Amino acid sequence: YQQLEDYFYNKKGSNYMDDRALLLAKIATMYYLDNLSQQEISNIVKISRPTVSRALMEAREKGIVEITIHSPIPRVYKLEQKIMEKYSLDEAVIVPVLSLQDDNILKSLGDAAAYYLYENAKDNMTIGFSMGKTLDQMANSLKNHSINKNINLNVVPIVGGAGYQAPHLHANDICRRVAEVFGGEFFPIYVPAIAENEKKKLDFMSEPLVNKVFEMSLNADIIFVSVGKVDSSTFLKIGSIDESETNNLIKQGIIGDIGSWFFDENGNFPNIEINKSIVGLNFSKLRKNSKVILVAGTEPKKEVIKSALKGGWVDTLITDEDVCKYLLQ
Repeated sequence: YQQLEDYFYNKKGSNYMDDRALLLAKIATMYYLDNLSQQEISNIVKISRPTVSRALMEAREKGIVEITIHSPIPRVYKLEQKIMEKYSLDEAVIVPVLSLQDDNILKSLGDAAAYYLYENAKDNMTIGFSMGKTLDQMANSLKNHSINKNINLNVVPIVGGAGYQAPHLHANDICRRVAEVFGGEFFPIYVPAIAENEKKKLDFMSEPLVNKVFEMSLNADIIFVSVGKVDSSTFLKIGSIDESETNNLIKQGIIGDIGSWFFDENGNFPNIEINKSIVGLNFSKLRKNSKVILVAGTEPKKEVIKSALKGGWVDTLITDEDVCKYLLQ
């Protein structure tokens, strides 16, 4: 540090600490922002290259320079190939379980799904979304990480998205937030996810604006869905069904829902009244043209996730390592 010491002490009437910090900031700016080499900085500032190197180290130690490493989402790679082989998946993203709290696990899943979309989204793609807490976390993650990637995306709900209870869980609001992050276009559906009956559902779907969005969802490049356990489904949270209807579904052998369609333990969609009233295209039709990404995890949902995989409705699974280990048993 002798050359730095001499530089500061030889400046008559100077404030030593202020001048020192300013020089360190200048050297750090030239190196990290101007992309100059240490030798180039040495020639400009008239100090030796080793002294420049030590100055950069001191700038970090003093907090003048703060380095943030944006690493990819942590993944348990050793489990991914196994789960892909067992359930014939195209891709799998398995996140480590670092918390005992389900909300923190959901946040990790949301981060992983957001990163997956960030990596795979391309201009002129159509991206579809169902509803729920996990996809809400995904939309939050995209917004919180300030994604700097302008892509001409069309973002569409695959099920009716209107409702007043817990609006952030509805497909419309999730789609709106995702579109805003990428600077894409959002196409809302202002009808409920579940109609009063099949006739009402058909009336909703015959509306030109509604029909247009569902036609777009039918040809979506990627569709993000989650699963709900029948007795704790998002449909309960948003008031689309009540506890008596839930009990009735359980008696009919329903285990949960995927993409807002209710299915049994084998992953089949029975021809029951509630499925006839879902305001959305048949999930099997959506599956034909789109890559379906299932984002779901936590211990309470492991059986529902297993049934969804047994039904063969999923191309890519994003889940946590504990659920993955259970699925591999």
